[in-house]
Amino acid sequence: MTTTGEWHEAFLRGCLPYAVLTVMAEGPSHGYRVLERVQERSLGLHKPGTIYPILRRLADKGELLAAWDVSSPGPARRVYELTPQGWASLANGRRAWEQLSAALNWKESGS
Repeated sequence: MTTTGEWHEAFLRGCLPYAVLTVMAEGPSHGYRVLERVQERSLGLHKPGTIYPILRRLADKGELLAAWDVSSPGPARRVYELTPQGWASLANGRRAWEQLSAALNWKESGS
């Protein structure tokens, strides 16, 4: 029998790139801030080691633009921003989520 926690983890793994794109729609941000925003949305406690590979993959796919910010005090930080391709992926993700949600919210006949 699959537990609720196992389902949560499986869904979360699949949805994290979409969650990152959703957070990035709020504007350019560095990785740690993305992690904070994902956590604020109650998507579970994620370690930086979970978010940073997703940011790199999204940048490699051309969905995020990554640039070093050396203007603020302290060490340089990589700042990410959605590209036009990232905005398109976010729109596709929203449509896919709506379809999946509708498919999973069915009711048995006679209920």
